[in-house]
Amino acid sequence: MAVVATKPDFSDSFAEGHDPVERLIAYISWLIAKSPMQAFAMCCAKESLLEEGHIFKTIENLSNADFLEMNIKSGTAMQLRDYIELFKTKMLNYA
Repeated sequence: MAVVATKPDFSDSFAEGHDPVERLIAYISWLIAKSPMQAFAMCCAKESLLEEGHIFKTIENLSNADFLEMNIKSGTAMQLRDYIELFKTKMLNYA
């Protein structure tokens, strides 16, 4: 019987043993490091996301309306969604 090595399903942080809240915080910190001028907006977004109970996995599925309901501006929301794959590749070694 052959063993097939597969990469773990990144979307299931719990199965990987990672705290998905810590991953969300690390992601937003990474975004801030890439664009320090956006730090205030990103910190406010982080607080709103955490207050609403979101984790790294859930931000991919949030709509524009969801972000606006949390008072996260559209540009910040776009960055939060658009750079997830780059973060996974660069920081978490997911291809």
